[in-house]
Amino acid sequence: MREELSMIWEKLDNWYSTLITMLPNIILAIVIAVSVFFIAKGVRIVFKKYLMAKWKNEELKAIFAKVIQFIVIVLGFLFALSVVNLDKTVTSILAGVGVAGIAIGFAFQDIAANFISGLFMAANKPFKIGDIVEVEGQTGVIRELKLRTTMIRTFQGNDIIIPNTHLFQNPVTNYTSNDERRIDLEVGVSYSDNLKDVKALTEERLKQLEGLVSDKAPEVMFNEFGGSSINFNVRIWTKNTDQFNIVKIQSDAIMAIKELYDEKGISIPFPIRTLDFSDSEEFLTTLSNGKDSESIASDDEVEAAE
Repeated sequence: MREELSMIWEKLDNWYSTLITMLPNIILAIVIAVSVFFIAKGVRIVFKKYLMAKWKNEELKAIFAKVIQFIVIVLGFLFALSVVNLDKTVTSILAGVGVAGIAIGFAFQDIAANFISGLFMAANKPFKIGDIVEVEGQTGVIRELKLRTTMIRTFQGNDIIIPNTHLFQNPVTNYTSNDERRIDLEVGVSYSDNLKDVKALTEERLKQLEGLVSDKAPEVMFNEFGGSSINFNVRIWTKNTDQFNIVKIQSDAIMAIKELYDEKGISIPFPIRTLDFSDSEEFLTTLSNGKDSESIASDDEVEAAE
């Protein structure tokens, strides 16, 4: 028992002596590791603001700057290990990178695909930060383009994180890429109204709206005979400034059309359902007799109660 305790004590004593000997290197390695994070951040800022200052693609600059920051952190970590005389550990890490890279590549295919998609989108710039886009039924403003994901903020204030592969592989509608945007309204008028008057009056009134493109007049296009109305599309063009402007002009157009139709006696009919009982005289007679019987019964009950 004493020999075993002696061996344990000797082992602990050797570890303690080694720790005391290596303490300056350990402290230096910790200082290097902490400093590397600040240095990497500074390198990222320098690369983004100065070395890549001529690049006009802000999204691509941000991605490459983050990649450079990551590389600096990895190199600093390896250097800190070498300071602690863990050269063999560093060599083993570097040797295992190749083998681990293959395994990681299979395990993180989605991450790699999202990263590559982010690089392609940053280079091709199908959209930029601040654009209004619609993808997979989600509509909002591009807030941030990251290495693997893109953040979209909806008009309700919700942040949606979408993988870059979804944006890269699926159709994306960019509402901000053009300077002008068309607003379509669906309207219906009664069959008794004069369609030529409806068309002329509607187009003339919409010309008075503020915020429309001057060289593109409002258009009224009839498209179908509906169940209770003749339906048509109203098309107006406006400057594509922001979403609030689009919503406001659409609201103003609806109000202007309703006010115009009230003034001119043009009706926007409600859905109408016509019931034809011309071949159901027997049914109507039975219904009428049944109603009379119920009425008589009710009168008798009232008299009995009195």
